[in-house]
Amino acid sequence: MNIFGNKCVAGFIPAAMSVLMFTACSEWTVPKPIEYPSQDYWEAEGWTGHAASMRAYRETPHSIVYVRLHNSPEGIVSEKDFLRCIPDSVDIVSLTNADNMSAYDIEDLSVVKALGMKVLYQIDWSGRAQTDFSEDGALEAYLEKAIETVNRCGLDGWAISGVYTYGDEDAAAAAELMVSTLDEARTEDQLIVLEGNPLFVENERDRRKLDYVVLDTDTKRTVSEVNMAATSAIRAGIRAGQLLLAAQVGGVLLDINQYEYEALSSVSGTILDNSYGGIGIYNLSDDYSTADGNYALTRQTIKALNPEKK
Repeated sequence: MNIFGNKCVAGFIPAAMSVLMFTACSEWTVPKPIEYPSQDYWEAEGWTGHAASMRAYRETPHSIVYVRLHNSPEGIVSEKDFLRCIPDSVDIVSLTNADNMSAYDIEDLSVVKALGMKVLYQIDWSGRAQTDFSEDGALEAYLEKAIETVNRCGLDGWAISGVYTYGDEDAAAAAELMVSTLDEARTEDQLIVLEGNPLFVENERDRRKLDYVVLDTDTKRTVSEVNMAATSAIRAGIRAGQLLLAAQVGGVLLDINQYEYEALSSVSGTILDNSYGGIGIYNLSDDYSTADGNYALTRQTIKALNPEKK
């Protein structure tokens, strides 16, 4: 059958093609640039509606997902180093290099804040207590800088990393100073989050000023240790809805029979069973881009914690 519907056309094709090949061959060997439309995804059609739906999602009861991001790294490797590449359903991001906000960070802030995501300035007391904060007045000066940066850049508050050691009076004094100073400076919508053991904040009155505690359960080896740490935090005055349990993507937890369980799913089960506030994921950027890497596993965890959400 002649697919062109005309027998004359079928006979004409070979001859015509030979002429075209002869006359146009030289043109085919000359590369011609093809221009593709360049458009950031937040400028694409449908972005406004998507952003509005994500803001609406934040207002509904759901399990909170909290992550760390080392912003402005010394060498940007890939998209994993950018704030804009945090999964949309993440609720809170702690910037571990907030001292050095870059132009890229500022640009990305408008994108994630349009989604309703909260971005915090991390004060790494546990990692810098013996160096940057060891001199008299150093912590006070740093807090002034942290408050100024949050207000100038439009961040949503602060995250304090603190390690609890029984009887450490210097740590207790630093915790009281940080919480009281930030609480006095913050606006109505700004958060104060503690990453660590709530007993780091010795005064229970000051603990009530914390919006969330991301418990240091990412260092635990067994399911029972995670449960005990969460129970201790509740006894310390942290409400269940304020408590986020930390876990490492790719980590494992042992049950009473020494069977291994994937840490994210195990911790997620504990969160759902006890109506805890949510989860903290600290190693999101590791193995970020592979098909079954941390990005995908984080999204799976968000869905598992919020099975009724679309």
